[in-house]
Amino acid sequence: MVQGGARRLWDDVADIYQRWMDAGRPAHDQLWLTVFPDGGHVLSCDQDGWRHSWPLR
Repeated sequence: MVQGGARRLWDDVADIYQRWMDAGRPAHDQLWLTVFPDGGHVLSCDQDGWRHSWPLR
């Protein structure tokens, strides 16, 4: 994989994929995205009573 540009997008995709796998591969209806006024983003899931959250760059 060759990456170019200001951001290493494939690294971000691989990281998020691993986090999804580690969280037990939650279904799409268990995921949500929060976007804050300052531009911050948080991906969250609620699975089996556990809430997982990951800040996104």
